[in-house]
Amino acid sequence: MTGGVGQGVATGSWITPGWIDAIVAGVALEALVLGVLLAREGRAGLLVPLLAFLGSGAALLLALRAALSRTDAEWIGVALLVSGALHVVSLRVLWRARSLVPSVRRHPHPRSDAAAIVESGPAPGRSC
Repeated sequence: MTGGVGQGVATGSWITPGWIDAIVAGVALEALVLGVLLAREGRAGLLVPLLAFLGSGAALLLALRAALSRTDAEWIGVALLVSGALHVVSLRVLWRARSLVPSVRRHPHPRSDAAAIVESGPAPGRSC
C-alpha cells in the first residue's frame, strides 16, 4: 500500500509502538482470563459481548500503534473500521440485553425526594 507518512516514531516521544504492544498484550490476557472465568461459571454466553468490547479497544490501540509507526494510512483506516464494527456488535448485544436489566421506570424506587416531603406536610407537632 502507498500513502505512508514517513518512517519511525517522532523523536522525543515517550509513547512508542512497544508500549502499545504491551497494552494490547494486557488486553489479550484480560480477554483470556475473563473468558476462562466466564466459562467456569457457566456464563459463556457473555463471551461475545466481552470479546467485542475488548476487541474494539484493542483495534483502537492498533490504530494508534500504526499511526505512531507512521504506517500507511490505509492500515490505520482498517484498524479504525474493525474497531467501529466491533463497537457496533458490542452495543447491539448490550441493547438487546437491556430487557434483562430492571428499568427504573418499570420499578420505581420509593419516593425520597423533596417533592415527597412537601406533599406529606410537616411532621406532627412541627410547623413550617
